[in-house]
Amino acid sequence: MDARKTVLILGGGAMSGVFGAGFVTALQDADAYSCIEAVYGVSAGGFNGAYFLSRQSRLGSSIYYEDLAKDFIKVRHLPYGILQRLWHRFVRPISLEKMKNVVNIDRLMQAARSGKRLDTQKIKQQGIPLYIRLLNAESGEVIDVDARAGNIFALLQATVSAAPYFFARERIGGKLFIDPGIKEPIGLQSIIQRHPDSKIIIQLNRRYASSPLVRPIFAMEKAILSVMHGRHIGKAYARHKKRRQEDKQLATALEQVMLIEPDEQDEIPPYSTDPKVLAKSYAAGMRSGLKALAFMREP
Repeated sequence: MDARKTVLILGGGAMSGVFGAGFVTALQDADAYSCIEAVYGVSAGGFNGAYFLSRQSRLGSSIYYEDLAKDFIKVRHLPYGILQRLWHRFVRPISLEKMKNVVNIDRLMQAARSGKRLDTQKIKQQGIPLYIRLLNAESGEVIDVDARAGNIFALLQATVSAAPYFFARERIGGKLFIDPGIKEPIGLQSIIQRHPDSKIIIQLNRRYASSPLVRPIFAMEKAILSVMHGRHIGKAYARHKKRRQEDKQLATALEQVMLIEPDEQDEIPPYSTDPKVLAKSYAAGMRSGLKALAFMREP
């Protein structure tokens, strides 16, 4: 009896995504492509999935600990960036080129476009669909776009927009799309409906452990999201934790679904830039990929 094909859901999390980079590297090293039906990428998971399907996983992984370990996370921009967003909304618009961002998405895109160029033609020519998940900032709708039929770099820039820490400037078809993790970090129920007979692996980069800072940071993020993109986006963000927990509970209840998360000692925050810490998380991701391979190859 042949094994059922597997759908991959690759999660986001800024620098935490290095765990997912290790995960897909293990799958590429094992040449697991014949076992895979489709790949869904959320935020950093979109990048990891793109480099995986272009068979450049190790090149894409190196972006985390070589290109982004410096000048990608700029926490010092946070106070002034918040003031700018308030001024932009309530006083006078500010050019987005002058906006202070905590996350330097432009640096990431530069690496993917030139320094460690993503081979978009390979993605378009291979047979596995890469669905990039996006959130329409105007309507609040979450959509999945097959990257093989679109501008891959534009789709990737939109899915990693990291609001409220980056002020998005990418429009596709006249519509502004942003990081879908704001509303739907996993989206398991809709993917089960599309692939009812397939195995599904959900690969998350964080366990989202609680801490005293979680609540005030969450309140700040919700407020600034509302300022940047409207109250409907702030309200969607307020419910995203519940959606994520519901999907995780559903995943543990279904035999055809496997949930991959870093162990507590391997989890890193999204602002980590220490190359040694990143390398440890990457190695843990590779180990989790080996576990996933056994699940994928089961009849």
